[in-house]
Amino acid sequence: PDLAGPARVLGALLVGGAAAAVAAVFSRRRALRAVPATLIVVVALVWGVGGAWVLPGADVRKSARPFAHRMNACAGADADIASYRLWVWRAGYAYYAHRTFEPLADEAALAAFADEPGRRFVLVEREHRDAVEAAIGVPPVVSSRIGSNEGHLFAVPPTACLDRPPAGARATD
Repeated sequence: PDLAGPARVLGALLVGGAAAAVAAVFSRRRALRAVPATLIVVVALVWGVGGAWVLPGADVRKSARPFAHRMNACAGADADIASYRLWVWRAGYAYYAHRTFEPLADEAALAAFADEPGRRFVLVEREHRDAVEAAIGVPPVVSSRIGSNEGHLFAVPPTACLDRPPAGARATD
């Protein structure tokens, strides 16, 4: 629904561009120059509208950026954040949070991490959320849908985090 407007604009550009190219073919005087020029303009418009309007709209739904910003706002810059069984190629969290995560490979490592002194955080995706919640005994402090998956941040010991973007951040950050 949020992308319906941009999709209509892209569709109109493509249909209009095709109609202009067909009209240029049947125009006898400048057909040789008009067809390539029309196609170049249509491609430039589709790329421009797609890059400026459609991709940012999809980014809100697919990117880990909003979750990473809320995670950083909750944990703070110097907090230790571990990851529990994240997919090995999942780089979006580290990229948008501008930090690395200590990987926890199994329940024993998760329990040892949770028992260490100080405030600790664990990042996990939907597949292992229940296991982390059972091991730690508290619900996540930050949760977000990221594309077809979910990201969850757990705090040990529990801490009050407002699950919203930090002050001054845009909704698409």
